[in-house]
Amino acid sequence: MILSLCLLLPALGPSSQEICSAPGALPAPTLYLSQTSVKPGESVQLQCSVISQLLATRIVFCQDGEEVSSQRGLLGKLTYNSDHAISGGSSGNYSCGYEIKDNDNQVIRSQLSPPQHLIISGALPAPTLYLSQTSARPGDSVRLQCSVFSWALATRIVFFKDGEEVSSQRSLLGKLTYDYDHVVSRGSSGNYSCGYEIKGSKNQVTRSQLSPAQHLSVTGLDLKLLLGITIPAVLILAVVLYLLGKKVASLARDQRERVQRDISNTPEDHIEYASVNWLRSSKHPRPQREETPTYATVGQQRDRCH
Repeated sequence: MILSLCLLLPALGPSSQEICSAPGALPAPTLYLSQTSVKPGESVQLQCSVISQLLATRIVFCQDGEEVSSQRGLLGKLTYNSDHAISGGSSGNYSCGYEIKDNDNQVIRSQLSPPQHLIISGALPAPTLYLSQTSARPGDSVRLQCSVFSWALATRIVFFKDGEEVSSQRSLLGKLTYDYDHVVSRGSSGNYSCGYEIKGSKNQVTRSQLSPAQHLSVTGLDLKLLLGITIPAVLILAVVLYLLGKKVASLARDQRERVQRDISNTPEDHIEYASVNWLRSSKHPRPQREETPTYATVGQQRDRCH
């Protein structure tokens, strides 16, 4: 009986398998992946950086809560690498942790590093993407149709623009074509493609190749942008015209008031006298008298008589 308990104790003790599903309290290490999207047959390097004042006795690499690799810790070593050969089931979340043994030879586990997601791409045939039109104006709607032909059920359909995901939707059993209605804006010009994902028996995700890209060109002016510029301009012009009209009306009113003041301040007698003189001078012009020549002539005659 005692012998059986002794044989059972190592199995009940802490193991590297437990750290993947039940981590401890020591500070978490950091995990780096050499790449996050690979094809079957390629290799990815997993690098676990351990910062601890005590010697880590064991380094463990995990995938989706299960151990995939482990190695002994070395004195003074802070980073540990694991080269992982990619297969169809390699897609998933990867993390790492470490173990330390205390003076009583008790194993203390660390927390797991933040997970890094690895995607397997290119293992499935590419779908086909169709655009309802390849040239559109801002405000128009373009339908993107992704046709999926796969022996397995696609669990997710993804639409991309210039390599960036713009929309996704869940797949349905027996459905082969998936539509995405895209409202065109000034930034919609670019290359569009689509792909799909399939989950395996262990819930690992396998991603297809992307469809051949289809280019969408955006032409014409953006109606919203045009209205955004035109409406403020019209409002400003209306305000300027209103202020200008008000100023012109004010100047005209001031001019009329000045004229009325000038007329009211002019003496009435002076106006009548001027009118009478003008009338008299026009009706009875004064005769011009030549007195000086006459006096000169008379003087000459008197000198001759004497």
